[in-house]
Amino acid sequence: MAVTPRNCKIPTISNVDEDNGDRLSSLPEHIIHHIFSFLDTVDVVRASSVSQKWRYLYVSMPHLNFNIITFWSLLEEQEQRSIETTIKKFKDFVDGVLLSQNCSVDIQNFCLNYLKIGDDNTIYRWMNVMARRNFLLLAVAKPECSASFYNLKSLTLLVSVDESGQSIIQLLNHSPNLEDLTIIFESLDWSECWEIRDEVTCSTYHLKSVRLLDFGGSENELELVRFLLKKGVVLEKLSITWRRGVENRREIIREIKKFPTSSNVAFTFFKPGSNI
Repeated sequence: MAVTPRNCKIPTISNVDEDNGDRLSSLPEHIIHHIFSFLDTVDVVRASSVSQKWRYLYVSMPHLNFNIITFWSLLEEQEQRSIETTIKKFKDFVDGVLLSQNCSVDIQNFCLNYLKIGDDNTIYRWMNVMARRNFLLLAVAKPECSASFYNLKSLTLLVSVDESGQSIIQLLNHSPNLEDLTIIFESLDWSECWEIRDEVTCSTYHLKSVRLLDFGGSENELELVRFLLKKGVVLEKLSITWRRGVENRREIIREIKKFPTSSNVAFTFFKPGSNI
């Protein structure tokens, strides 16, 4: 059983017509799953107390969204002051949900926003658990992983300053059927220069679409673009949404279009904050 923060306020349903019953609960299960897919998993678990029909809803949810920031906001004030306490309770919560999940349910997407401190390898354990499930979309804030995701079709990565280009490629290599890749660049200040080896066998034989968000045109970002264009044998679309404050966009675009490609790629460039 998943355990939520103690002070979570469970919403109540009022003004329900007893003759008609709870209309939301009477909807088909896949419609209810779609509605709840827009919530964090912690809110889905909390909602399980609202209706008898929703009691074990989170067990069959094909959409899992774990966000430590949302989880932190639901903790008691005293607990919020301790990062260690927040992380421990968050790990217990994620463990509880994953252990309670019906393993026959195909996971459509798994999103994880987690704060890793020191040598904490919990995220790798969660990724290995998910690798044994049949799911289509993965969104993580830490790309390093040793598991293989054969059913993964869509991947979203939040790349921060302490990531290496090779760790991103490693995750791509473990996703052999990936078709859609989205990368969100978190910071301008890179701790090291990437040198992505061309001899790496990358899973770009199925990759058709790449979206780069908050793109600043740094050397590391351009190195990743170069690699993807060179290795993307079936790549069809590359779209870039600029980070605010990038002034030399034209020069960057010219440089990107000079990179060798292995397919006929359509380039699209969006202004900062544009929705793709």
